Amino acid sequence: MALRCTVRLGLMIVGLGLWGCMLPEREERETLFDVPILATYASSEESDAWGLNLLGGLFQRDVHAAGSHTHFFPLLFNTEGPEEDSFFLLLPFYYHRREPFREETFYFLSGKQEIDGRTIYRPLYPLFSFSPSDGAGRKSFFLFPLVDLHVDGERGRLDIVNVLGLVKLFGRQWGLPPEPGSEPGGGGRGSFAFLNVLNLFQLAGGRDLGAYEDFYFATLLGSERLSLFQRHWRRDGTDGRTVLFPLYWHFRDEGAEYYHFWPLFSTSSGTAESGAAWTRTGILSDMFSLRKEGGGKTLKLLWFIPISWGGGGDS
Repeated sequence: MALRCTVRLGLMIVGLGLWGCMLPEREERETLFDVPILATYASSEESDAWGLNLLGGLFQRDVHAAGSHTHFFPLLFNTEGPEEDSFFLLLPFYYHRREPFREETFYFLSGKQEIDGRTIYRPLYPLFSFSPSDGAGRKSFFLFPLVDLHVDGERGRLDIVNVLGLVKLFGRQWGLPPEPGSEPGGGGRGSFAFLNVLNLFQLAGGRDLGAYEDFYFATLLGSERLSLFQRHWRRDGTDGRTVLFPLYWHFRDEGAEYYHFWPLFSTSSGTAESGAAWTRTGILSDMFSLRKEGGGKTLKLLWFIPISWGGGGDS
């Protein structure tokens, strides 16, 4: 039984080595020695390119004009590329990757990253990391799951008790650039969220949109339109909305303002296209309503029976 398991494990390892680990074909290089599964060697007389594959890919060394690649499956992987590109992995003890504008080095649970001139220290990866402030005002601090802070000059993000993005006690963003196509002074300058669970329910949240500001309470499915309470108003007060669902609505836009106290009473007013002022009052979910415009009045009964007098009016 033990022998059978050992043979089966050996075949699995060989199979993994063979899968995707065959010696790559290179131009001007020919195979000089090939014993299936055991060893393959290829070389070029016109260049220094050569390749060696042992035990079906468990060990492989490939040297070519653009660099080299070595692996000893499944423990060691090493790639040397052009200029600054390189990769080295020795499981589970050491990892190093270098490429233009980025370098990473890890020793088991400890590591360091250098990204675009910025250094991030990870003394207890992946649970803890920090980056001191640099000349560009960039810094970060992360302690899972309690604090996640990133600052980039005037922009930043802070999360308090964030469990893999599934549950977040508090989150805040600031200094965001305007959205493409937004009006002058608009855009997404900042936001905050309090107690978000799987983006299915959020207790409170708000946004600073430049020209507008938002606040919403008890939100479903990540949409403020599905909030128990929502407020979205232009800072100068010219238009916006306030909703306490389903009891109260207050809307204001260009030339009109609406109040609804559901289901008892509603009132609205504004200016018609003709320039005449109008008002409208409704009772019992607008089952009965009275509209006044100019010198005319229109009374509607049961939503669709109009009675007009005094100069007419368009309801």
